[in-house]
Amino acid sequence: MDLLLAFMPGFVLTFVRMTTMVSTMMVFGTTWESRWARLVLALGLSFVVFLRAPHDPVGDQGLIAFGLLGAREVVLGAVMGFSIQTIFMTLRVAGSVLGQEMGFSMSQVMDPTTGASSPVMGRFFETISYLFLLSVDGHHRIFEILAKTYDFIPVGSPFELSAMVQGLIILTGDGLRMAFSLAFPIWGILMIVNGTLLVMSRIVPQVNLMEFSFALRILISISLLSVFMTSSAPFIYNIFDMVFENTMSMLRSMAI
Repeated sequence: MDLLLAFMPGFVLTFVRMTTMVSTMMVFGTTWESRWARLVLALGLSFVVFLRAPHDPVGDQGLIAFGLLGAREVVLGAVMGFSIQTIFMTLRVAGSVLGQEMGFSMSQVMDPTTGASSPVMGRFFETISYLFLLSVDGHHRIFEILAKTYDFIPVGSPFELSAMVQGLIILTGDGLRMAFSLAFPIWGILMIVNGTLLVMSRIVPQVNLMEFSFALRILISISLLSVFMTSSAPFIYNIFDMVFENTMSMLRSMAI
């Protein structure tokens, strides 16, 4: 019993960081209904990680020190969860850009992971990212990174705040750049189609192009997506590699 009590603070801090990471990634959702799945997953991963090198980072410092360490673990867990979530956010941004040009900007669906509405194409691209990630065992890489956070920054250890901020800036910037690069081919073709329809409406004002322009844009967009998604798989895999590599680089730079 004394041994259990001695290592309990270390396990609690491990569990706090892991729970924050799992919740921030939003793979299992953030709604109240998915709380048990997230808690069970975080608890299981915490046991596995803690049993590798159990230790007590608090000692006899008291409850105030323990609370401060817990707050630091929450911040670190949120940062790591957000870093992994960048994969899905990048694909969602690409889908949202295309949805705006396709005429789906007014169409919203209920996102079951967050409980909020989201663009149709953004949700479609995010779902595609889940399937691509599972097809290359990317979820194994995510679990590996979550475990390595405890190797680079052990529970209770400080980390470099400036390196964390710089790493998040680089990760977000690269994510936005790759999102627009992914959406640009189809977006460019749709811009040409819209420009052509605009010129036709000026040349032949008697024809009301509004009656079929939306259907035409959607038909062209779906046809382009059916061709483009099969050839864009390597680029999507590059997005995975970018996020994983930038996250590991940020971890290394944050370690003190």
